[in-house]
Amino acid sequence: MMGGNYLLDVMRLIGSGRLEPGKTYRVDVYHDDWCAVYRHLPCDCHPDVCLVPAEDAKAPAEGTGAGE
Repeated sequence: MMGGNYLLDVMRLIGSGRLEPGKTYRVDVYHDDWCAVYRHLPCDCHPDVCLVPAEDAKAPAEGTGAGE
């Protein structure tokens, strides 16, 4: 299932106004160890969702902190 519990977090990050037009971003989703996604089922945790500029792939991710 695409999105799972984190689709709204992704949409909030996109709508946050922090993205620069014309740049490419990667979405990193960090699921809890016990999440059903690791059993090929829909996500049932509250993962951290981060947008990382493509050219800064090694930079610290800026995210929602939803899983904290």
